[in-house]
Amino acid sequence: MPPGRKPLLIPNVSWKIQVPIDIATEIDMINLDPLRGTPAYGKRSEFVTRLLREALELRRKKNGTT
Repeated sequence: MPPGRKPLLIPNVSWKIQVPIDIATEIDMINLDPLRGTPAYGKRSEFVTRLLREALELRRKKNGTT
């Protein structure tokens, strides 16, 4: 196997979104890397992905689909 990161099972799509600064600041503080003083690499994406998965799951349950 060639060196490097393994390919993802589900490919990602790049989105550029606008988020109000108060929300962005709070999320960045939650995901702060204390050594660097910045959000840990990839944590914003993980956070948004988790929220979207939870929202989709609630929607499926509400609509009676799986």
